[in-house]
Amino acid sequence: MTINEKDFWRKVPIDNQYCVVCFTLPDSRVNEIPETLRSLLHLPGLNTRAKRMGKVIRVTDKEISFYTFNERMVKISG
Repeated sequence: MTINEKDFWRKVPIDNQYCVVCFTLPDSRVNEIPETLRSLLHLPGLNTRAKRMGKVIRVTDKEISFYTFNERMVKISG
């Protein structure tokens, strides 16, 4: 997990062994991450370890977007 979205989104190597979550939040809002992350991990497409692995996820105030190890095209939900 990171709030350094500019260095990770579309740049981090993708691997099926882990998931990366990038939050587009300023430092002053990092206290919002735990609750937002819990909500994120309850979404149907992310609610199990197997569903999350191999994804790079970007969370903004308005949407969640991601790409995967197998599909580099960005998908948007929310």
